[in-house]
Amino acid sequence: LFDSNVLIDVFDGVRMDSFVYDADVAISIIPKIEVAVGEPALGGSYDWSRFSVIPIDGRIEAETIRLRRSTRLKLPDALILATAKVHADALATEDDRLASAAGTFPVVRPRLAK
Repeated sequence: LFDSNVLIDVFDGVRMDSFVYDADVAISIIPKIEVAVGEPALGGSYDWSRFSVIPIDGRIEAETIRLRRSTRLKLPDALILATAKVHADALATEDDRLASAAGTFPVVRPRLAK
């Protein structure tokens, strides 16, 4: 599952690990909203068709509450991490605080060295 910063990097053409370009990639509704807000200012329209957008459900809600209580993550980050924990095998992020809050949940850093 992609965090917002990874999604922005994908759309901006940043060099990433090859798994980022796999056809079936999931995102939480939160990164889609965060990125879509800035989309017009970034000079274009993004192709969202390759992403499966996971809506918030009761399990994500419960995990988000647990994460907010235990980590003090901001709500968007807690929702993203909760979505990953409930519906994905790993979280792709470059956010150090989010990666730390994930604890033993698998986190990948997809940016390649320049």
